[in-house]
Amino acid sequence: MRTIGLLLMLAAAPEAFAEAHSGVILKFEGWRGSHARRAVSRSLGGVMEVVPQERYFRLARELGVDPKRGTGVAELCEQLELSVIVKGEVEGRGARARTRIVVQGPEGEILGEKVSDAPIGRHGLRRIGLAARDAVAAALGQVDEVYGELPEGDADAAPKAEPASFKAALVPKDELPKASVKKSGLVPKDEVEDEVYSVPGEDRPAPIAPPTERADPVVVVPKRAPSEVGAALRLELGAGARSRSARIELSTSETAAHDSGLFPELRLLAEARPFTGAFSRGFLAEADLALGVGLASLGPDGSRVGTSAFRTLVQVGYALELGAFELGARFGFGLDDFSFEDNTIIGSTTYTFLRGGAELRLALAGEYLQAALHGGVRPVLSTGEVGLRYYQKTAAIGYDVGLRLFGALDGGFSYGVRAGWELYGLGFQDDLAPARMAPLDTLIGASTGTDTSLHFGAELGWRFDG
Repeated sequence: MRTIGLLLMLAAAPEAFAEAHSGVILKFEGWRGSHARRAVSRSLGGVMEVVPQERYFRLARELGVDPKRGTGVAELCEQLELSVIVKGEVEGRGARARTRIVVQGPEGEILGEKVSDAPIGRHGLRRIGLAARDAVAAALGQVDEVYGELPEGDADAAPKAEPASFKAALVPKDELPKASVKKSGLVPKDEVEDEVYSVPGEDRPAPIAPPTERADPVVVVPKRAPSEVGAALRLELGAGARSRSARIELSTSETAAHDSGLFPELRLLAEARPFTGAFSRGFLAEADLALGVGLASLGPDGSRVGTSAFRTLVQVGYALELGAFELGARFGFGLDDFSFEDNTIIGSTTYTFLRGGAELRLALAGEYLQAALHGGVRPVLSTGEVGLRYYQKTAAIGYDVGLRLFGALDGGFSYGVRAGWELYGLGFQDDLAPARMAPLDTLIGASTGTDTSLHFGAELGWRFDG
Protein backbone atom coordinates (compact mmCIF):
# COMPACT_ATOMS: atom_id res chain seq x y z
CA MET A 1 0.00 0.00 0.00
CA ARG A 2 2.90 2.37 0.73
CA THR A 3 4.27 1.80 -2.78
CA ILE A 4 0.85 2.55 -4.27
CA GLY A 5 0.67 5.72 -2.19
CA LEU A 6 4.05 6.89 -3.42
CA LEU A 7 3.06 6.20 -7.01
CA LEU A 8 -0.11 8.22 -6.44
CA MET A 9 1.96 11.11 -5.10
CA LEU A 10 4.30 10.86 -8.06
CA ALA A 11 1.39 11.11 -10.46
CA ALA A 12 -0.12 14.06 -8.56
CA ALA A 13 3.03 16.13 -8.01
CA PRO A 14 6.07 14.62 -9.72
CA GLU A 15 8.22 17.77 -9.47
CA ALA A 16 7.66 18.19 -5.74
CA PHE A 17 8.29 14.50 -5.17
CA ALA A 18 11.53 14.55 -7.16
CA GLU A 19 12.76 17.61 -5.26
CA ALA A 20 12.03 15.94 -1.91
CA HIS A 21 14.23 12.91 -2.61
CA SER A 22 17.61 12.35 -4.15
CA GLY A 23 19.67 9.33 -5.02
CA VAL A 24 22.58 8.03 -7.02
CA ILE A 25 22.54 5.35 -9.71
CA LEU A 26 25.75 3.36 -9.71
CA LYS A 27 27.23 1.25 -12.50
CA PHE A 28 25.26 -1.81 -13.63
CA GLU A 29 27.58 -4.78 -14.02
CA GLY A 30 27.39 -7.41 -16.75
CA TRP A 31 26.42 -7.63 -20.41
CA ARG A 32 24.98 -4.35 -21.75
CA GLY A 33 24.99 -2.97 -18.22
CA SER A 34 25.35 0.58 -19.52
CA HIS A 35 22.12 0.19 -21.51
CA ALA A 36 20.28 -1.01 -18.40
CA ARG A 37 21.65 1.88 -16.33
CA ARG A 38 20.55 4.46 -18.92
CA ALA A 39 17.03 2.99 -18.91
CA VAL A 40 16.92 3.23 -15.11
CA SER A 41 18.22 6.81 -15.15
CA ARG A 42 15.57 7.93 -17.63
CA SER A 43 12.80 6.31 -15.61
CA LEU A 44 13.90 7.70 -12.22
CA GLY A 45 14.35 11.28 -13.41
CA GLY A 46 10.81 12.15 -12.32
CA VAL A 47 10.95 10.14 -9.08
CA MET A 48 13.98 11.74 -7.43
CA GLU A 49 16.86 14.08 -8.05
CA VAL A 50 19.61 11.94 -9.56
CA VAL A 51 23.09 12.80 -8.27
CA PRO A 52 25.85 11.97 -10.80
CA GLN A 53 27.81 8.90 -9.76
CA GLU A 54 31.05 10.73 -10.58
CA ARG A 55 30.26 13.17 -7.77
CA TYR A 56 29.55 10.26 -5.43
CA PHE A 57 32.89 8.53 -6.10
CA ARG A 58 34.84 11.79 -6.13
CA LEU A 59 33.57 12.60 -2.63
CA ALA A 60 34.45 9.06 -1.51
CA ARG A 61 38.04 9.61 -2.63
CA GLU A 62 38.18 12.97 -0.87
CA LEU A 63 36.86 11.49 2.38
CA GLY A 64 38.88 8.29 2.04
CA VAL A 65 35.84 6.01 2.58
CA ASP A 66 34.58 2.87 0.88
CA PRO A 67 31.71 3.96 -1.42
CA LYS A 68 30.13 0.53 -1.58
CA ARG A 69 29.72 -0.70 1.98
CA GLY A 70 29.39 0.07 5.66
CA THR A 71 30.00 3.42 7.23
CA GLY A 72 31.39 4.75 3.95
CA VAL A 73 27.96 4.54 2.33
CA ALA A 74 26.31 6.15 5.35
CA GLU A 75 28.77 9.04 5.39
CA LEU A 76 28.42 9.66 1.67
CA CYS A 77 24.62 9.59 1.90
CA GLU A 78 24.76 12.10 4.73
CA GLN A 79 27.14 14.42 2.92
CA LEU A 80 25.24 14.28 -0.38
CA GLU A 81 21.82 14.07 1.30
CA LEU A 82 20.90 10.89 -0.55
CA SER A 83 17.70 8.98 0.05
CA VAL A 84 18.64 5.82 -1.84
CA ILE A 85 21.41 4.18 -3.83
CA VAL A 86 20.43 2.21 -6.94
CA LYS A 87 22.73 -0.38 -8.48
CA GLY A 88 22.32 -3.55 -10.49
CA GLU A 89 23.66 -6.38 -12.57
CA VAL A 90 22.74 -8.06 -15.86
CA GLU A 91 22.85 -11.81 -15.34
CA GLY A 92 23.53 -13.82 -18.50
CA ARG A 93 23.61 -12.63 -22.09
CA GLY A 94 21.29 -12.29 -25.04
CA ALA A 95 17.52 -12.75 -24.87
CA ARG A 96 17.91 -15.08 -21.88
CA ALA A 97 19.61 -12.39 -19.75
CA ARG A 98 17.87 -10.86 -16.73
CA THR A 99 18.47 -7.49 -15.09
CA ARG A 100 18.62 -7.41 -11.28
CA ILE A 101 17.97 -4.00 -9.68
CA VAL A 102 19.03 -3.42 -6.04
CA VAL A 103 18.00 -0.40 -3.93
CA GLN A 104 19.95 0.51 -0.77
CA GLY A 105 19.00 2.92 2.00
CA PRO A 106 21.02 5.75 3.59
CA GLU A 107 22.84 3.31 5.88
CA GLY A 108 23.70 0.90 3.07
CA GLU A 109 20.92 -1.53 3.97
CA ILE A 110 19.18 -3.32 1.11
CA LEU A 111 15.59 -2.12 0.89
CA GLY A 112 14.45 -4.05 -2.14
CA GLU A 113 15.28 -5.92 -5.33
CA LYS A 114 13.56 -6.32 -8.67
CA VAL A 115 14.37 -8.68 -11.55
CA SER A 116 13.40 -7.56 -15.05
CA ASP A 117 14.01 -8.31 -18.73
CA ALA A 118 17.19 -8.42 -20.79
CA PRO A 119 18.48 -4.92 -21.73
CA ILE A 120 17.63 -5.28 -25.43
CA GLY A 121 14.87 -3.70 -27.47
CA ARG A 122 12.51 -0.88 -26.60
CA HIS A 123 10.22 -3.19 -24.69
CA GLY A 124 12.96 -4.76 -22.57
CA LEU A 125 14.49 -1.40 -21.65
CA ARG A 126 11.08 0.05 -20.81
CA ARG A 127 10.36 -2.90 -18.52
CA ILE A 128 13.68 -2.34 -16.76
CA GLY A 129 12.82 1.33 -16.21
CA LEU A 130 9.38 0.49 -14.82
CA ALA A 131 10.84 -2.14 -12.49
CA ALA A 132 13.37 0.38 -11.16
CA ARG A 133 10.60 2.93 -10.67
CA ASP A 134 8.55 0.47 -8.61
CA ALA A 135 11.55 -0.65 -6.55
CA VAL A 136 12.62 2.91 -5.72
CA ALA A 137 9.07 3.99 -4.84
CA ALA A 138 8.81 1.07 -2.40
CA ALA A 139 12.26 1.82 -0.97
CA LEU A 140 11.49 5.50 -0.42
CA GLY A 141 8.42 4.45 1.51
CA GLN A 142 10.55 2.32 3.82
CA VAL A 143 13.12 5.08 4.25
CA ASP A 144 10.46 7.64 5.10
CA GLU A 145 8.93 5.27 7.61
CA VAL A 146 12.25 4.67 9.40
CA TYR A 147 13.89 8.09 9.14
CA GLY A 148 10.86 10.37 9.11
CA GLU A 149 9.17 9.35 12.39
CA LEU A 150 8.61 11.66 15.36
CA PRO A 151 10.93 11.37 18.37
CA GLU A 152 10.23 8.48 20.70
CA GLY A 153 7.86 9.40 23.51
CA ASP A 154 5.88 11.75 21.25
CA ALA A 155 4.33 9.13 19.00
CA ASP A 156 0.98 9.44 20.73
CA ALA A 157 0.85 13.11 19.79
CA ALA A 158 0.86 12.42 16.06
CA PRO A 159 -2.41 12.14 14.16
CA LYS A 160 -2.94 8.74 12.56
CA ALA A 161 -4.63 10.01 9.43
CA GLU A 162 -1.72 10.07 7.00
CA PRO A 163 1.66 8.29 6.80
CA ALA A 164 4.76 10.46 7.22
CA SER A 165 5.98 9.80 3.70
CA PHE A 166 2.74 11.20 2.30
CA LYS A 167 3.13 14.39 4.32
CA ALA A 168 6.74 14.97 3.40
CA ALA A 169 6.11 14.42 -0.27
CA LEU A 170 3.15 16.76 -0.61
CA VAL A 171 4.43 19.74 1.36
CA PRO A 172 6.75 21.97 -0.73
CA LYS A 173 10.29 21.90 0.56
CA ASP A 174 10.52 25.64 1.16
CA GLU A 175 7.42 25.54 3.40
CA LEU A 176 8.95 23.04 5.82
CA PRO A 177 11.11 24.24 8.77
CA LYS A 178 14.74 23.97 7.75
CA ALA A 179 15.63 21.62 10.58
CA SER A 180 12.89 19.17 9.72
CA VAL A 181 14.26 17.81 6.48
CA LYS A 182 17.48 17.74 4.54
CA LYS A 183 17.59 18.27 0.83
CA SER A 184 16.60 14.65 0.46
CA GLY A 185 13.50 15.11 2.59
CA LEU A 186 14.63 12.42 5.07
CA VAL A 187 15.58 13.01 8.74
CA PRO A 188 16.85 10.36 11.17
CA LYS A 189 14.48 10.38 14.09
CA ASP A 190 17.21 11.12 16.66
CA GLU A 191 17.96 14.44 14.90
CA VAL A 192 14.42 15.84 15.06
CA GLU A 193 14.02 18.63 17.61
CA ASP A 194 10.80 19.38 19.42
CA GLU A 195 10.67 22.97 18.24
CA VAL A 196 10.79 21.89 14.63
CA TYR A 197 7.16 20.88 14.62
CA SER A 198 5.97 23.21 17.39
CA VAL A 199 2.54 24.68 16.95
CA PRO A 200 1.70 28.09 18.48
CA GLY A 201 -0.05 27.62 21.79
CA GLU A 202 1.07 24.02 22.10
CA ASP A 203 3.97 22.60 24.07
CA ARG A 204 4.18 19.38 22.16
CA PRO A 205 5.15 18.84 18.54
CA ALA A 206 2.65 18.16 15.82
CA PRO A 207 3.37 17.00 12.28
CA ILE A 208 2.55 19.09 9.27
CA ALA A 209 -0.72 18.00 7.75
CA PRO A 210 -1.05 17.52 4.00
CA PRO A 211 -3.26 19.86 1.99
CA THR A 212 -6.86 18.83 2.39
CA GLU A 213 -8.00 20.26 -0.91
CA ARG A 214 -5.88 17.91 -3.02
CA ALA A 215 -8.06 15.48 -4.90
CA ASP A 216 -7.10 11.87 -5.14
CA PRO A 217 -4.90 11.60 -8.20
CA VAL A 218 -5.55 9.24 -11.04
CA VAL A 219 -2.64 7.03 -11.95
CA VAL A 220 -2.33 6.06 -15.60
CA VAL A 221 -0.27 2.87 -15.80
CA PRO A 222 1.50 2.46 -19.17
CA LYS A 223 0.22 -0.48 -21.11
CA ARG A 224 2.81 -3.22 -21.30
CA ALA A 225 2.39 -4.76 -24.70
CA PRO A 226 3.41 -8.42 -24.88
CA SER A 227 5.64 -7.64 -27.84
CA GLU A 228 6.98 -4.73 -29.82
CA VAL A 229 8.60 -4.43 -33.22
CA GLY A 230 12.26 -3.51 -33.45
CA ALA A 231 14.05 -5.99 -31.20
CA ALA A 232 17.02 -6.93 -33.37
CA LEU A 233 18.11 -6.77 -37.01
CA ARG A 234 21.38 -8.23 -38.21
CA LEU A 235 22.89 -7.33 -41.61
CA GLU A 236 26.16 -8.81 -42.87
CA LEU A 237 28.13 -8.72 -46.11
CA GLY A 238 30.77 -11.29 -46.82
CA ALA A 239 32.91 -13.15 -49.31
CA GLY A 240 33.88 -16.74 -49.75
CA ALA A 241 34.33 -19.55 -52.23
CA ARG A 242 32.08 -22.19 -53.76
CA SER A 243 32.52 -25.31 -55.87
CA ARG A 244 29.94 -27.18 -57.94
CA SER A 245 30.02 -30.67 -59.35
CA ALA A 246 27.24 -32.16 -61.52
CA ARG A 247 26.91 -35.66 -63.05
CA ILE A 248 24.20 -36.89 -65.44
CA GLU A 249 24.11 -40.61 -66.30
CA LEU A 250 23.13 -40.85 -69.97
CA SER A 251 21.31 -43.73 -71.64
CA THR A 252 24.43 -44.36 -73.74
CA SER A 253 26.29 -45.40 -70.57
CA GLU A 254 28.26 -42.19 -70.76
CA THR A 255 28.30 -39.38 -68.20
CA ALA A 256 27.72 -35.70 -68.80
CA ALA A 257 29.71 -33.87 -66.15
CA HIS A 258 30.75 -30.44 -65.04
CA ASP A 259 33.20 -29.48 -62.27
CA SER A 260 33.56 -25.80 -61.62
CA GLY A 261 36.41 -25.89 -59.14
CA LEU A 262 36.50 -23.13 -56.53
CA PHE A 263 35.19 -19.74 -57.58
CA PRO A 264 34.65 -16.49 -55.59
CA GLU A 265 31.26 -15.69 -54.19
CA LEU A 266 29.79 -12.54 -52.63
CA ARG A 267 27.13 -12.93 -49.97
CA LEU A 268 24.51 -10.81 -48.21
CA LEU A 269 22.81 -12.08 -45.04
CA ALA A 270 19.98 -10.67 -42.96
CA GLU A 271 18.30 -11.94 -39.81
CA ALA A 272 15.46 -10.23 -37.99
CA ARG A 273 13.89 -11.01 -34.63
CA PRO A 274 11.19 -8.37 -34.51
CA PHE A 275 9.48 -9.25 -31.24
CA THR A 276 10.56 -9.15 -27.59
CA GLY A 277 7.72 -10.80 -25.69
CA ALA A 278 8.41 -13.87 -23.58
CA PHE A 279 6.92 -16.13 -26.28
CA SER A 280 6.93 -13.99 -29.41
CA ARG A 281 10.66 -13.19 -29.29
CA GLY A 282 11.28 -16.66 -30.71
CA PHE A 283 9.86 -15.69 -34.13
CA LEU A 284 12.46 -14.83 -36.76
CA ALA A 285 13.01 -14.20 -40.46
CA GLU A 286 16.17 -14.83 -42.51
CA ALA A 287 17.37 -13.97 -46.01
CA ASP A 288 20.51 -15.28 -47.73
CA LEU A 289 21.70 -14.10 -51.17
CA ALA A 290 24.92 -15.21 -52.88
CA LEU A 291 26.38 -14.32 -56.28
CA GLY A 292 29.27 -16.09 -58.00
CA VAL A 293 31.87 -13.87 -59.66
CA GLY A 294 34.57 -14.59 -62.24
CA LEU A 295 33.11 -17.90 -63.43
CA ALA A 296 34.11 -19.56 -66.71
CA SER A 297 33.80 -23.06 -68.17
CA LEU A 298 35.68 -24.74 -71.01
CA GLY A 299 34.02 -26.89 -73.66
CA PRO A 300 35.49 -30.16 -75.05
CA ASP A 301 37.29 -28.20 -77.75
CA GLY A 302 38.76 -25.75 -75.23
CA SER A 303 36.37 -22.95 -76.07
CA ARG A 304 35.16 -20.65 -73.30
CA VAL A 305 31.54 -21.12 -72.19
CA GLY A 306 29.84 -18.27 -70.35
CA THR A 307 28.80 -19.38 -66.85
CA SER A 308 26.90 -17.72 -64.00
CA ALA A 309 25.83 -18.77 -60.49
CA PHE A 310 23.26 -17.24 -58.18
CA ARG A 311 21.33 -18.52 -55.18
CA THR A 312 18.94 -17.11 -52.62
CA LEU A 313 16.88 -18.41 -49.72
CA VAL A 314 14.22 -16.65 -47.64
CA GLN A 315 12.92 -18.31 -44.48
CA VAL A 316 10.75 -17.74 -41.44
CA GLY A 317 10.79 -19.77 -38.28
CA TYR A 318 10.66 -20.05 -34.53
CA ALA A 319 13.44 -20.70 -32.00
CA LEU A 320 12.86 -22.19 -28.56
CA GLU A 321 15.28 -21.37 -25.73
CA LEU A 322 16.56 -24.39 -23.81
CA GLY A 323 19.06 -23.02 -21.31
CA ALA A 324 22.29 -22.29 -23.17
CA PHE A 325 20.84 -23.94 -26.30
CA GLU A 326 18.34 -22.69 -28.84
CA LEU A 327 16.44 -25.14 -31.03
CA GLY A 328 14.61 -23.71 -34.02
CA ALA A 329 12.61 -24.70 -37.08
CA ARG A 330 12.79 -22.99 -40.48
CA PHE A 331 10.45 -22.95 -43.49
CA GLY A 332 11.15 -21.09 -46.69
CA PHE A 333 11.51 -20.76 -50.46
CA GLY A 334 14.69 -20.60 -52.49
CA LEU A 335 16.30 -20.51 -55.91
CA ASP A 336 19.65 -22.03 -56.91
CA ASP A 337 20.76 -21.20 -60.45
CA PHE A 338 23.83 -22.45 -62.33
CA SER A 339 23.58 -21.46 -65.98
CA PHE A 340 25.64 -21.97 -69.12
CA GLU A 341 25.55 -20.52 -72.58
CA ASP A 342 24.62 -23.00 -75.36
CA ASN A 343 26.93 -25.97 -75.13
CA THR A 344 27.18 -29.71 -75.63
CA ILE A 345 28.44 -30.45 -72.12
CA ILE A 346 25.47 -30.36 -69.77
CA GLY A 347 22.23 -28.48 -69.30
CA SER A 348 21.78 -25.43 -67.08
CA THR A 349 20.06 -25.92 -63.74
CA THR A 350 17.63 -23.52 -62.09
CA TYR A 351 16.28 -25.19 -59.00
CA THR A 352 13.28 -23.56 -57.37
CA PHE A 353 12.47 -25.28 -54.12
CA LEU A 354 10.76 -25.23 -50.77
CA ARG A 355 12.80 -25.85 -47.66
CA GLY A 356 12.06 -27.21 -44.22
CA GLY A 357 14.81 -27.58 -41.67
CA ALA A 358 16.08 -27.25 -38.14
CA GLU A 359 18.89 -25.36 -36.45
CA LEU A 360 20.58 -25.89 -33.10
CA ARG A 361 22.46 -22.97 -31.55
CA LEU A 362 24.80 -22.99 -28.58
CA ALA A 363 25.98 -19.86 -26.79
CA LEU A 364 29.70 -20.45 -26.28
CA ALA A 365 30.33 -16.96 -24.87
CA GLY A 366 26.92 -15.32 -24.74
CA GLU A 367 26.20 -13.03 -27.66
CA TYR A 368 29.93 -12.65 -28.29
CA LEU A 369 30.35 -16.15 -29.74
CA GLN A 370 27.73 -18.68 -30.78
CA ALA A 371 27.80 -21.89 -32.78
CA ALA A 372 24.97 -23.14 -35.00
CA LEU A 373 24.41 -26.44 -36.80
CA HIS A 374 21.61 -26.66 -39.35
CA GLY A 375 20.16 -29.13 -41.80
CA GLY A 376 17.19 -29.31 -44.11
CA VAL A 377 15.38 -30.95 -46.98
CA ARG A 378 14.50 -29.21 -50.26
CA PRO A 379 11.56 -30.51 -52.31
CA VAL A 380 12.36 -29.18 -55.80
CA LEU A 381 9.52 -27.52 -57.72
CA SER A 382 11.38 -27.15 -61.04
CA THR A 383 14.86 -27.87 -62.38
CA GLY A 384 15.15 -25.55 -65.39
CA GLU A 385 16.74 -26.58 -68.69
CA VAL A 386 18.26 -29.80 -67.42
CA GLY A 387 14.76 -31.12 -66.83
CA LEU A 388 13.96 -30.81 -70.54
CA ARG A 389 17.30 -31.66 -72.07
CA TYR A 390 17.07 -35.41 -71.72
CA TYR A 391 13.51 -36.30 -70.72
CA GLN A 392 10.36 -34.28 -70.51
CA LYS A 393 9.82 -34.91 -66.80
CA THR A 394 12.39 -34.65 -64.04
CA ALA A 395 11.97 -35.35 -60.33
CA ALA A 396 14.45 -33.84 -57.88
CA ILE A 397 14.98 -33.37 -54.20
CA GLY A 398 17.73 -31.60 -52.30
CA TYR A 399 19.42 -31.76 -48.89
CA ASP A 400 21.69 -29.36 -47.04
CA VAL A 401 23.82 -29.20 -43.90
CA GLY A 402 25.89 -26.34 -42.53
CA LEU A 403 27.93 -25.07 -39.60
CA ARG A 404 28.67 -21.51 -38.58
CA LEU A 405 30.34 -19.54 -35.81
CA PHE A 406 29.11 -16.00 -35.24
CA GLY A 407 28.70 -13.28 -32.67
CA ALA A 408 28.12 -9.60 -31.93
CA LEU A 409 29.85 -7.08 -29.68
CA ASP A 410 28.11 -4.66 -27.32
CA GLY A 411 28.51 -1.77 -29.74
CA GLY A 412 26.65 -3.67 -32.48
CA PHE A 413 29.52 -4.98 -34.64
CA SER A 414 28.78 -8.53 -35.80
CA TYR A 415 30.75 -11.23 -37.58
CA GLY A 416 30.42 -14.81 -38.77
CA VAL A 417 32.22 -17.66 -40.52
CA ARG A 418 30.39 -20.54 -42.13
CA ALA A 419 30.59 -23.66 -44.27
CA GLY A 420 27.81 -25.56 -46.02
CA TRP A 421 27.09 -28.41 -48.39
CA GLU A 422 24.12 -29.08 -50.69
CA LEU A 423 23.10 -32.13 -52.73
CA TYR A 424 20.39 -32.44 -55.35
CA GLY A 425 19.34 -35.85 -56.63
CA LEU A 426 17.79 -36.00 -60.11
CA GLY A 427 15.59 -38.65 -61.73
CA PHE A 428 14.43 -38.58 -65.37
CA GLN A 429 11.29 -40.23 -66.68
CA ASP A 430 8.70 -40.36 -69.51
CA ASP A 431 9.44 -39.70 -73.17
CA LEU A 432 12.64 -38.44 -74.74
CA ALA A 433 12.96 -34.69 -75.08
CA PRO A 434 11.87 -33.12 -78.39
CA ALA A 435 14.56 -32.66 -81.02
CA ARG A 436 14.77 -28.90 -80.50
CA MET A 437 16.11 -29.51 -77.01
CA ALA A 438 18.58 -32.24 -77.99
CA PRO A 439 22.20 -31.14 -77.47
CA LEU A 440 23.61 -33.76 -79.84
CA ASP A 441 22.79 -34.91 -83.34
CA THR A 442 20.81 -37.83 -81.95
CA LEU A 443 18.38 -37.88 -79.05
CA ILE A 444 19.98 -39.10 -75.87
CA GLY A 445 18.07 -39.91 -72.69
CA ALA A 446 19.30 -39.98 -69.10
CA SER A 447 18.51 -42.00 -66.01
CA THR A 448 19.81 -40.25 -62.88
CA GLY A 449 21.96 -37.35 -61.86
CA THR A 450 23.55 -35.62 -58.88
CA ASP A 451 24.45 -32.00 -58.31
CA THR A 452 26.58 -31.12 -55.28
CA SER A 453 27.91 -27.83 -53.99
CA LEU A 454 30.37 -26.90 -51.24
CA HIS A 455 30.75 -23.32 -50.00
CA PHE A 456 32.45 -21.47 -47.17
CA GLY A 457 33.13 -17.84 -46.28
CA ALA A 458 33.15 -15.05 -43.71
CA GLU A 459 30.89 -12.05 -43.12
CA LEU A 460 31.06 -8.75 -41.25
CA GLY A 461 28.16 -6.51 -40.40
CA TRP A 462 26.10 -4.78 -37.74
CA ARG A 463 23.42 -5.73 -35.29
CA PHE A 464 20.74 -3.08 -34.74
CA ASP A 465 18.85 -3.30 -31.45
CA GLY A 466 15.46 -1.63 -31.43
